[in-house]
Amino acid sequence: DRMNSSVMLQQDCMEVDALRLLEAYMPFRVTKYYFSDISFKTSNFIVLTEFVTYGDTKKPLKDFAPFEVEPPYEKFLDDEQWGDRTWEYYKEMTRATALMSGHFKAGKFGDPDELAKYFPRQGFAQAGMDDKTFQVKMKMGAEFISQVAHKLFPPDVITPAAMEEWKRTLNLANAYTGELGYIGSMDDRYQVLMHGNMNADNTYWARDGEGKLLIGVIDWGGLGISPFHQKLWWCNYAAEFHFFEEHLDELLQFWCMTYQEAGGPEVDVAFVKRFFCIAAINQCIGLLGAIPQIYRVVSKKVWPEALDRNFPKLKEHFLTRMYVQGFVLICTMIHRWQLGKMLDDAIKEYSLPAKPLTELA
Repeated sequence: DRMNSSVMLQQDCMEVDALRLLEAYMPFRVTKYYFSDISFKTSNFIVLTEFVTYGDTKKPLKDFAPFEVEPPYEKFLDDEQWGDRTWEYYKEMTRATALMSGHFKAGKFGDPDELAKYFPRQGFAQAGMDDKTFQVKMKMGAEFISQVAHKLFPPDVITPAAMEEWKRTLNLANAYTGELGYIGSMDDRYQVLMHGNMNADNTYWARDGEGKLLIGVIDWGGLGISPFHQKLWWCNYAAEFHFFEEHLDELLQFWCMTYQEAGGPEVDVAFVKRFFCIAAINQCIGLLGAIPQIYRVVSKKVWPEALDRNFPKLKEHFLTRMYVQGFVLICTMIHRWQLGKMLDDAIKEYSLPAKPLTELA
């Protein structure tokens, strides 16, 4: 993974350039940049920045002084760490990404073509998985969701009928990967320079003297120009499903309004929501490949002990928790929001030709 990131993806290079070139122009706090270099022997980068002094996790938030940084937060623990204050934090993350995107469109970071030399315009997948690979991964995924880890999923999400629709939905998304990727990328209004993973663990927080929540942002690896609806999914993919039920429409509307006010063009919120959900389905397809890694941490014979997401090995191993709770969230979205029908409607609306789907067991 390190070689892939350092040599092929050049994620660290984008981290350096984001801090080196954009620090003074960001519409929110970022860590001050001091120095960077690369080892030509190992391909590793070193980046020296301002140190974020996170607060004590045992100290009540009400006792924090103005501008004192709160404790570090984690992904996939919103209910535990934020509770009824969750929307307040998500609104500030949403505002931050929208402001950055609007400022990019308004030219406040410089000429977009010049910026693309440092932060590449990212393409889209031309095709999904081949039939054989998809069949193997889908079989493994269906077994994991409906049999191995079934106690972590809402019962209505893993009924036989729901699982058949889950298979059909992922099958459609895989078959139309290239077409939907093109449609989601072709309109320049949606192409922005924006943080691609602004979650709880990539932010730091404080409050001013009046109690106003203030955001700081870290982790600029992989920064590039791409459709914001896809990035919005990756900035929100660790949310609770009940939070999406209550706030997703409000969140997307707020983002689009703030984007326009910050210098971006008017965009179609319904289009944004559709491709936000398509990004979720695509992540679910990607998660199929993580199941062997899940089993390395929680083997099949141990899974009967996992009654909920508080199972110690899920709490202690971040990546495993991320994979498992990602499955739970997206499978719930697919079932309760009828995302298969959403894909049917999109295929019809865009006049896409019928395509043969992979035969699944």
